[in-house]
Amino acid sequence: MKRSLRTELALQAGRLAGALSRAGRVGAGVTIGGRVALALAPGALAELAGDRVLCLVSGTNGKTTTTRLIAAALRASGRAVTSNTTGANLASGLVSALSGSRDPAVLEVDEAVLPRAAAALDPSLMVLTNLSRDQLDRYGEVGTVAGRWREMLAARPGQRVVANLRDPFVVWAAQPARALWVDTGMTWREDATVCPACGSLLEWR
Repeated sequence: MKRSLRTELALQAGRLAGALSRAGRVGAGVTIGGRVALALAPGALAELAGDRVLCLVSGTNGKTTTTRLIAAALRASGRAVTSNTTGANLASGLVSALSGSRDPAVLEVDEAVLPRAAAALDPSLMVLTNLSRDQLDRYGEVGTVAGRWREMLAARPGQRVVANLRDPFVVWAAQPARALWVDTGMTWREDATVCPACGSLLEWR
């Protein structure tokens, strides 16, 4: 997919902002570069996705490690893969990661950003790790994030998902998808006291 002139110019401006940030020792330049690009070309993320194969990894815990493991496995099989290795997992970080190449990508995505990222990137696969309380002022309760994930997947019929079978909120959220369930051998009982579907107390056995 050919990028528009607007997006190309926005990406160049983002690279310049990133270079200035590094030169001034303000930061790595990844986030500011992506922010500048998105400010100038709001549709840049979708254009950068193009028709490449994308895997999005999201959840409260483990997404950085899981992303690196998947990317390493693909590279070991001889495939060229790009990824947001810096851990910048908001929209700005995704833009910076995708602007560097046109290879297939494995991207770590913030759990609150996932629905918007999925709409723009149209991933071939999503990997959902777990959901627990984290930054309540920004995310809201676990059930709120799970509800947004479920709405996202219900609006994407046939979406392929690898999901954590041991987290009730992930299970509920991923039910509308074509899910491959993975038993991680761990449970998230502290934040899963009630059934997300009916509100009744969960009984663990």
